[in-house]
Amino acid sequence: MASTLEGGKLARLLERLTLTQIQRGGVKLGRRIGRSLGDYVLPMDSLRLVLILGSRQWRVEVSTSMLYNVYAKCGSCLVLDSYGDYRQILSAIDRAKEFRVGVNATLDPFTPGRGINVEDYALILCEALRIYLGLGQVQAALLLRALLAAYQESSSVTLKLVLDSVEGEAGAIPPRTVEELKGALLELEAGRVGLCFSSVRSLNLKEVLEGVTILDFSFIEPGRLKALAKTLTLIKLLSSWVNESVKLRVLVEDYHELGLGYVATRNTFSLAVCLINSLLSRSIDCHLNAPSKALIPIELLAEADLKAVQPKPEGSLLAMVETRLQAPTQIVFTPPPSLKRLTDSDVKALMEARGYEVSELQPPRRRIATTLELLFPQEEVRSEAVKLLSYLRDNYSTFTGLFELSSLQRNLTRSLLLKLYRGKYIEQVERQGVKLVTLTDAGRLLLEEYEASLGGEEGEGGRMARPK
Repeated sequence: MASTLEGGKLARLLERLTLTQIQRGGVKLGRRIGRSLGDYVLPMDSLRLVLILGSRQWRVEVSTSMLYNVYAKCGSCLVLDSYGDYRQILSAIDRAKEFRVGVNATLDPFTPGRGINVEDYALILCEALRIYLGLGQVQAALLLRALLAAYQESSSVTLKLVLDSVEGEAGAIPPRTVEELKGALLELEAGRVGLCFSSVRSLNLKEVLEGVTILDFSFIEPGRLKALAKTLTLIKLLSSWVNESVKLRVLVEDYHELGLGYVATRNTFSLAVCLINSLLSRSIDCHLNAPSKALIPIELLAEADLKAVQPKPEGSLLAMVETRLQAPTQIVFTPPPSLKRLTDSDVKALMEARGYEVSELQPPRRRIATTLELLFPQEEVRSEAVKLLSYLRDNYSTFTGLFELSSLQRNLTRSLLLKLYRGKYIEQVERQGVKLVTLTDAGRLLLEEYEASLGGEEGEGGRMARPK
């Protein structure tokens, strides 16, 4: 009986046939130059780990050649694009798509992929945040405790919940250390970065990893947060890709920035190395771009199946190529077809034609945090601070009396009162030989600002409370 195939099934069938042909006969990367002329052909299984080493413009040209002539014809490819250099490929590859992180897509750092043990994810996430936020060992240990506590408390962990957990897990850690950790974490919600790392319209890699998918990270600054976003993408990729019938490759532009450029020792580059080794062990091929061999870990240089180095004198698509089994050979990579330079509106039109939502994210309207909320992010502690400050507004008390009035554990009450005292929101005065605690003018403003914010309009609060 005759039957017909739907367009999608036919495309996948043709892709499998093309992949079989490529695997049997090898792939043509370009043509040799010099004494041994002819096509430069390699078997597909010799491209598991590819290193492209040279200037940024040259790396993009060579990688675009491989993307069009090889990767797009034999499976799926995820491109981690630093500066929007690869978007022009959308005009040449029908199933290609681009998502701009922080503009029309986000990466939620605190939500592990399906099937990932949350304790394992907390460990990996903590290590990534330690590297890219520049945390010390004590801060990293506190962050790990806070992450584990947050995952125990809720299945939908947010930055606010993590900050509350940091406060709750601080214990005897010096307040300055705790505040510096919270300040570092708050970088993840500042400005455009806050959109990049939010849970709104968070990318589901499993749903978009068909054909060529470009993630544009050019809207994330500074560079270490861009590197953090790429690292999180690779972590999530490990749990998202389960389709063994289709080959997947990940192309990482500026791979050298995933750790080495922001840490003091080479040992901390191990996270980026482990991620690549884990991807390779899951049969996910890797294509890594960097300026030079010196910025690639020795382990990956030794494991690389193919290294393409920009020669001197330079030439477009001219490369010195080296494999495990062949001596260095100078080749010219096969150029892709003439690519049109695409504007944002061009990309939007192409994406909509291919069935993808590309409307821009809108920054959430938030009430400006009051001084009291910044001092006490954890709601339970903040409520107790409001109660004690409200009492002191109309009454005197001793520190002993305030401890008795508080419903918190004694160590939390001590920390709360110490923070108010050091901030000069409360003070100790002597009345008839008795030392009493009273509210200062700054403490009164602190309380009034918080009360006004609860009843005021969104985005407005009372007067900012600052000690004299």
